[in-house]
Amino acid sequence: MDWLRFGTSFDEAGGKWECQRGRIVSKLLISVRNQDEALQAYAGGADIIDIKDPRYGSLGAPVPSVIQSIVHTVPTAMVSVAAGDLPNWPGTVALAIRGALTIPGIRWVKVGLVGPYALSSMEGVWQALKSENVSQIIPVFYLDQDTWPVIKEATLAAAEIGIAAVVYDTLSKGQGFDFWVSGQRLASLIRIAQDRGMWVGIAGHVTRSNLHLALDAGADVVGVRTAVCRNEERNGPLDARLVREFKQLIHPEKCAEEVGGV
Repeated sequence: MDWLRFGTSFDEAGGKWECQRGRIVSKLLISVRNQDEALQAYAGGADIIDIKDPRYGSLGAPVPSVIQSIVHTVPTAMVSVAAGDLPNWPGTVALAIRGALTIPGIRWVKVGLVGPYALSSMEGVWQALKSENVSQIIPVFYLDQDTWPVIKEATLAAAEIGIAAVVYDTLSKGQGFDFWVSGQRLASLIRIAQDRGMWVGIAGHVTRSNLHLALDAGADVVGVRTAVCRNEERNGPLDARLVREFKQLIHPEKCAEEVGGV
């Protein structure tokens, strides 16, 4: 994968984006619902545009026409798309993933795996997609739904399969990710993934007050929506100014000129 972008590169061995002066930075992923929000996120400096429909859950899947319109609106952006919070039906999940990956401009597909069947569902999906490039598929594990041993085991299994990235999120957005996991355990999970060559995203009601916990734990990507919507309403309109302010909280001052905005 070509990770050279905005004066930064992605060190796949170390699992970090590193600016030209050697300072490690995390990337900002902004979830959008439509073309207007994609433009707001792009103008605010989002590193990754993530397409989803929050009306239908944490990883609510958008319709194909919306995906296509957003890709055409921000053609140079790195774009991911949510395929939904999926049950233990590997064939159904595999079809959803394959369909999303046929849309030009989609770099990754995120798949929400919930509950006790998360691990078996993931392994079943990968079996059904044996001929696909699994590095484009990102499993999302929920800190508020699964136990620490289950998430750890699923992370190790993802690495064995050849997955390039995992995301730790929350299914419910009432509490932040930090309500469900300690900083120490989160850092441990992230190290387990990164030591096996994966990069790691943290999401789940990330706010200005708990952002530092994700960064301190070593997150490569921070996923945000509510904090950059007007009045902090998850289903409200996204604001480029808030995106820009949030990005400034993430990037070290010394990297500001090199990382900049998109």
